[in-house]
Amino acid sequence: MRSILLVTALLLTLPMIGCGNPAITEATPDGVAIRHLAAADDAASLQAQADSECGKYGKKAKFQRYADETLLGPRNAYFSCVSP
Repeated sequence: MRSILLVTALLLTLPMIGCGNPAITEATPDGVAIRHLAAADDAASLQAQADSECGKYGKKAKFQRYADETLLGPRNAYFSCVSP
């Protein structure tokens, strides 16, 4: 019971500490890193955000990996920018 309350409190407070929306932390012509909340953000929205960023260089985003693997908390998603 306490663990459920702890997880709920964690999910409610993470957006308040700056992890609420996916944010691009690094963008180059070769790739994009997006910091996001694993429990709240879906792969399609991350892909769309990465495609938008890679599109600035005339490229498409290709998912590479997640880092800082967690089930609920913040983590990074890495995409490479490839020719369309």
